[in-house]
Formats: sequence, structure tokens, C-alpha cells
Amino acid sequence: MATTHAHHSTAEPVIVDGIRTPFLRSNGAYAVFRPHDLGRHAIAGLLAKTNIDVKEIEQVVMGAVVHDVSTPNVAREAALGAGLSNRTPCFTTSMACISANVAATCIADAIRLGHISGGIAGGTDTSSDPPIRLSRNLRQALSRLQKAKGATDYWRELRHLSHKDLGPEIPASAEFSTGQTMGQGSERLARHFGVPRAQSDAFAARSHQLAAQAWEQGRFADEVMTLHIPPRFEPVAKDDGPRGDSTVEKLAALKPAFDKLFGIVTAGSSSFLTDGGSAVLIMAKDKAESLGYRPKAIFKDYVYRAGDPLDELLLGPAMTIPDLLARNKLKVS
Repeated sequence: MATTHAHHSTAEPVIVDGIRTPFLRSNGAYAVFRPHDLGRHAIAGLLAKTNIDVKEIEQVVMGAVVHDVSTPNVAREAALGAGLSNRTPCFTTSMACISANVAATCIADAIRLGHISGGIAGGTDTSSDPPIRLSRNLRQALSRLQKAKGATDYWRELRHLSHKDLGPEIPASAEFSTGQTMGQGSERLARHFGVPRAQSDAFAARSHQLAAQAWEQGRFADEVMTLHIPPRFEPVAKDDGPRGDSTVEKLAALKPAFDKLFGIVTAGSSSFLTDGGSAVLIMAKDKAESLGYRPKAIFKDYVYRAGDPLDELLLGPAMTIPDLLARNKLKVS
């Protein structure tokens, strides 16, 4: 059921504050959590950090890519688990790497249109517990077996299955339409634009070093919450992906991960499978200020673009940034 507020749509959406869990490599400390757990911790952390009254949260939208079949609307389960009102509508978005961006722009649009004056956008994903299924042939056979009457019917169904059908079907982090992973997509782009291995390694080493440096300087202190992991409730307080000891020399020694013969992308220059959750409080500017908040940023504009899933898989930022700048009469400088 949708209800609209009477006020006109001149509200300016602002980012009030945000928080995230540490981001950990999959199958590490977060293996005990499911996606809604990481989302729940992020929302609860945001509520504690901003001290917002739950009455002010009129909508929750979360992005997710790896969906747990038992919590298809993971935003709703995360919101309920975090103690938000059960009267708060929630929905989940999915758009590859920018699912949580879609969540944020949905909240911003709802504020601009005057439908709500405050909401939470976020994202949650874990690859530690992927939704592993039975093979399609076995699923269909089991479905038909529900109508079986006796041993003959059972035998008739099961004798068509091969030993291959009895193995599990593990989801791949590949594009459905092309069967290619992000790593393979980045190799295609590197070839297309003539990116040399040395340049890739230098960029990767710099990224690792700067991330480690930022942690040392306390730049994430205000942004990343500490999570206590059951059963012993040991604290996890920082990302475990960046390797501060990365050097161009060390990275140069690694073998290509995706294109074994001619590739330039290695384990050291790739994003690893990651588990984590995040949440951001977005409000109408006047509402946020009336509650005593100092907004961090104004949500001015956004652009989404799509391209060829095979040859332009990772070109989203390059496609959208020029459009966004032109639309707002801005230059990169």
C-alpha cells in the first residue's frame, strides 16, 4: 500500500551519515553470517551512530548480488533484525556491482518526489554461503516424484538421471548472458586498450599501499564499525583485503589468474570475493537540519548506462561520468 505525503516535491536529498562492516575475504570470519546478518549489523550500526528515531525511517532499500533463496527481500529481513519498525516498507535491488547505488538513488528519488522524508539505503553480500542447488535434471525429477505412486513410478523417474545430475550446481560469479567472469572481462578491456602488465601491477601496488596507509592514518575510523563474531564474539575491526606490503616486484612474480597465457590480471590486481554490509541515512535536507544533523553531501544527480556485456563489462564509470559532468555543466577539474 502506498501513501503520499501532501508536501510538494522540492525536497533536496542529503547524505546524513553512513557506516559499514569491515570487508572480509569470503570464507573467513564472516562464514558464520548470512547476507541478512551483515545487513542487519550495518543498519543497527547506523541507528546507533546517528541516534535516529526509528519513526523517521520511512523506507529501506538494499542492494544485493548473491541472493539467498530464503531471504529474497534481504532488505526487509535486515531491517526487522536491526530493530526497525515492522511498518517500514523495504525492498531489494540487484544491478551487478552497483546494486547499493541503485538503492541509494531509489531513496533519493522518493525524497525528491515527496513520498518520504528519510530512509536507509545499503547493501549486503556474502559469497561464503552461496546458494548451491541440485542439478536442474534432478530438481525436475524430484518435482515430478511428488506425484509418484509406488516403486515403479520412482524407478521410471530416477533411471533417466546420469551420475553428473547427482552433483551440486555451484553458482559462478559469471555473467549469465556471456558466461564470462569479471576477471575475464577485465582481460578483454586490457587487450582492447593495450594496458601493459607493468602498468597494471604499478596501479595495483599503489592501491594496496594507499589502502593500508589510510587504515594506519585512521581514515576509516569513523566509517567502519567493529563486529563481534560468534561463537566467541571476537572483534573484527578492519578490512583484510588490502596488503600494505605489496610491491611492484612482488606483484610481477604472480601468474595471470584468468588468461593463463597472455593475461595481465593476477590475484594481486583483482578484487577478491568479499563479504560485507553497509548502510547510509539519506534524508530531505530541511528535515535532517531540523533534527540537528549536519549533512555530509547533497544528492544532486546520477546517471546509469548499460553496454555490451562481453566487451564493455567494466566500462560503466567511463560511460557515465562524461554524461553526468556534461548534464551538470561541470569539467573533471
